[in-house]
Amino acid sequence: MAKQVSPPKPTGRPSSYTIAIGDAICERLADGESLRAICSGEDMPSRWSVLRWLTADEAFRTQYAHAREEQADTLADEIVGIADEQCTMVRADKHGAKADDEDGMVEVVFDSAAVARNRLRVDARKWVASKLKPRKYGEKVEHEVAVKVTLASLIALSGLTTNGPTNSLLTQDTKQIEADK
Repeated sequence: MAKQVSPPKPTGRPSSYTIAIGDAICERLADGESLRAICSGEDMPSRWSVLRWLTADEAFRTQYAHAREEQADTLADEIVGIADEQCTMVRADKHGAKADDEDGMVEVVFDSAAVARNRLRVDARKWVASKLKPRKYGEKVEHEVAVKVTLASLIALSGLTTNGPTNSLLTQDTKQIEADK
């Protein structure tokens, strides 16, 4: 009797897009995880496979874009949590004692390294959020434009002809404007 041979199991990372993998990637992105971290898992595709899927599959591209926008909101939530973290440490040996003897020998001090690290963590998240969702988290940019409009330029833009009595008035206005400069 011949032994049945089962087809070999695929080895390596998945390279074909499936809805389940796409959903898992987008869910983890929305939870604030980076694509690099997601793709480093054994059961996840390589980063390049995901980028190929984005160009090939419009539904996945739309889902991915929404997940990135949600990721910006998650990062903003994390900023509040980081800002609320305690950056203090307790020193029990303020006056030379090795333990707290309940006589005021405890000193609470700010850990400057933790404060600096948290500031960096907040700034990094603010920057990424501003790039992922610029309308909500980006810097407000105002543009100031000054425009000088003359009667001659308005008439030229309107396409009206300047033949007849208005032509002499226009010429006089133009000469007056030039003289005022």
